[in-house]
Amino acid sequence: MSDDYYDSLEKYGVDNKKDIMIPYLFSSQELDYKDREVTGDVTNTHHVAVEFDKRYVNKVMNRISFYHFHNLKKYIPLLKSREQFLGENWLNLYNRTVYAIVPRSMTKDDLRPNEKLKILEAYFMDVAKKLKQAITNVVARINLSAIQSRSISRTIENEFLITIRQES
Repeated sequence: MSDDYYDSLEKYGVDNKKDIMIPYLFSSQELDYKDREVTGDVTNTHHVAVEFDKRYVNKVMNRISFYHFHNLKKYIPLLKSREQFLGENWLNLYNRTVYAIVPRSMTKDDLRPNEKLKILEAYFMDVAKKLKQAITNVVARINLSAIQSRSISRTIENEFLITIRQES
């Protein structure tokens, strides 16, 4: 597929329509050393809307080198600006609500600026990870396709050479 196909996060397999849920603070849970799966105890938690403005987003994007425009452009060639990345086709951040999963005793007013930054940073890191994985998968498919094409070409070439030898 051409670069033109990838004109939104959806095409990379990253949801940009639903509200965002970020696990932030959970109660602790004892585990046995043989436990294979670690899950958070969400029995005493709830979702709190995280209120933030553009300053928080810019700070998070500046902290994470993946979101520096020159780097982001490598992954998303159609991107014209970081603002476009925050827009509807891409992150769609301003049309969705970011929720933090916190203990029931905590309210949105209890979230300090540095905690809001951590919550947003967790979301941005997750999106970066998903984007990198999606691109790795695309490159792997392209490489596999190229290998299969070369293999088919070699097979056809070999059959052609065998036919010519038999005719001689």
